[in-house]
Amino acid sequence: MQYITFFFLIITLLVITGVIYSLWRLLFKKNHAPFIPIPHDAIPSLVEHADINKGDVVYDLGCGDARILKILAKKYSDAQFIGIEKALFPYIIAKISSLRFPNITIRRKNFFKIPIANATVVITYLFPSVMDLLLPKFEKELHNTKLLSFDFPFSKKEYETMYVIKERQGKLGSKIFIYRFE
Repeated sequence: MQYITFFFLIITLLVITGVIYSLWRLLFKKNHAPFIPIPHDAIPSLVEHADINKGDVVYDLGCGDARILKILAKKYSDAQFIGIEKALFPYIIAKISSLRFPNITIRRKNFFKIPIANATVVITYLFPSVMDLLLPKFEKELHNTKLLSFDFPFSKKEYETMYVIKERQGKLGSKIFIYRFE
């Protein structure tokens, strides 16, 4: 029992350290996506609207602690999930916590620089300015791909559908914008 408590204490400290480090990088360094985790109770709506099929390749850009990927990977064991995280502490948490999922791969990379042309579904929780910076990449690389963005739409592309999570109105994780890239 002591080992479990110690393990959760270490994970909690890593998460807190990661958040502090990410905020420091946001304020003092050029960092496009600080680690701000999506609330757990917002994820079921994403699962409901993700429409993931057998053989899909799902990317979570700025996956943080991989909480979305783990829930999706558990439900859709015949799809492949790839989390991209640049910040060290969230990456370590994501890597360790997703070890028991054979269909999850976590990469410590800059999502602006990695190819994602094989994606069939992309998930984001990124600031609008970052979404707009990624739009040319998405338009160039994504084909027959569904993109789900929590809270933040593109300013230069119309969404196909927007879902409002009524229980979360006014809070982080209250909207899901769905886009198609053909």
